[in-house]
Amino acid sequence: MTAQRIYRFAMLACLLTPDDSRAQSSETIDLLIRVFDGVEEVTEHCRIAVYAADTREKHYTPNLDSSTGHLIRVEPGLYDLRIGRRESGDAIKVEWIEHVSVLGYPDEGKHHIEIINLQAAFGALLIRPPDRWVKTEREWRVSAFLHDNVGNAGFAPVDGPNPNLFILPAGSYDLVAHFDSTEITVTDVEVPARGTRLKLLE
Repeated sequence: MTAQRIYRFAMLACLLTPDDSRAQSSETIDLLIRVFDGVEEVTEHCRIAVYAADTREKHYTPNLDSSTGHLIRVEPGLYDLRIGRRESGDAIKVEWIEHVSVLGYPDEGKHHIEIINLQAAFGALLIRPPDRWVKTEREWRVSAFLHDNVGNAGFAPVDGPNPNLFILPAGSYDLVAHFDSTEITVTDVEVPARGTRLKLLE
């Protein structure tokens, strides 16, 4: 085996083996996965396997924390998620969510939150406030309204580790956020079916 082939083999082994050195890489991203069935969270009742996109030979299993979700540290890229949920008796229903993009977007830092909904009619909306709002201890709040129906009752965020996460029927929404005497209104925000939309308030 030539020196070049040995080098390539060693590099491939490093990429495929989930060892401690890989976990400490500055290039990795913390992928947090939460699962909903409509508006009901079922994260802790699901088993998740993470595959490199379009492969099925090797998978990684996230660690489940009931207070946060399924967490795994991965290299940036595209992944397929296998979600197994126990139903009545011993039956396990399996669903695949393919080509999930986990990249180091500047607005996410080295964290990526993926919200999976087992019902096709629902999506997720994650709100991120201006930096000056989160650098204080004062509370801020945001509500979501059906687009062009701001006067009607709004939707509230769901409980859990992501305090500004909305689980909503897919569609278009208007947002109204308050911080002290400041109000920010954002209109016509599209929530994708079975997808997660991150919206920055400016």
